[in-house]
Amino acid sequence: MPLLYGYATLSDLRVLSGLTDAQTGDDSQLRKYLRDATRILEQETRKKFYPRRETRYYDHPVNVQVLKLDDWLLEVETLTTQNGALTIAAADQVLACGTNRNVQPYDRIELKVDGTNTVFLYSGTLQRANAVTALWGYHEDYANAWLSANDTLKTGVDAAVTTLSVNDADGADLYGETPRFKAGQLIQIGTEFMYVTAVTAATTNTLTVLRGFFGTVAAAHLASDAIYIYQPMEDVSRACLDLAEWMYRTKGLMDQGSVGYPGLGVTIKPVALPTKVQEVIERYRWG
Repeated sequence: MPLLYGYATLSDLRVLSGLTDAQTGDDSQLRKYLRDATRILEQETRKKFYPRRETRYYDHPVNVQVLKLDDWLLEVETLTTQNGALTIAAADQVLACGTNRNVQPYDRIELKVDGTNTVFLYSGTLQRANAVTALWGYHEDYANAWLSANDTLKTGVDAAVTTLSVNDADGADLYGETPRFKAGQLIQIGTEFMYVTAVTAATTNTLTVLRGFFGTVAAAHLASDAIYIYQPMEDVSRACLDLAEWMYRTKGLMDQGSVGYPGLGVTIKPVALPTKVQEVIERYRWG
């Protein structure tokens, strides 16, 4: 995962820390704490709360109708079996999580008993006989995870352009919140993800972006193409902000071991994570 991405934005952390947009002296430190907070949440829960496109391979399953996954699944792009020789249509797939077939994310793919392809197959070797190209990640409402930016591309772009022109970069999104675009956001146009590194609203209404982010493919886009902004799960985003703000306030004492100063008779010990952050970690830990 690129180290740039975090579950909250720099401008949101500034607000929480009591800083104005003009107070940028600590921005480098704030960015670091956002990244650190994101990594801690991921490491403690063993989950990544963002979508990424990736192909994952699986051996031939013991139960030939069920493919158990080793990561959380959001959307299937293609599913192949028989060592790549056979593509299984979406109509033959049933996505499930635990005992519930109606919630996201998913932990397995089942094949319909009355479908065209009803079992997983292999040819020659059982190893890596199945491949799943999909969006992976943990989000419990991924169907609503992409919020319309309430804005579109002003001009078309090719696959190489890294500056996007929009109509009103600091206008309101569908929730009425301003500005709609912020550095640190993950946006989507078509099937391509992009990471916003800078927003220039006052003069040019442009976004500076990294193209083809999280395994997606950079592509050409047309003027008036819709733009969507990824919304991490609210409690995860808030925990990231709270943890980053706490790190900023305590100057990262949690990263230190016990440090003694004999001459002063002082010992500094790491401080436990904030209670609300711990609660979010426990909620999503492991399973």
